[in-house]
Amino acid sequence: MFKYEADRFNQGPKRIKQPWRDEEIQVIEQVMNGELLKYQAAIKLGRSIKSVRRKIERMNEERVKAE
Repeated sequence: MFKYEADRFNQGPKRIKQPWRDEEIQVIEQVMNGELLKYQAAIKLGRSIKSVRRKIERMNEERVKAE
């Protein structure tokens, strides 16, 4: 089984609408490439599965518009 460290879980109270950092976007791209599952990325990033899913949807929309 995989072990993931979510350093954000230990940072205190929940913050709403955290901006996405470049390192996190790289993890989202791993999900989009099939290297990680959504729930694995959520655990690794310390974000909800719903926020990961929404970010993937937004990134897909941006790619479609760019074409």
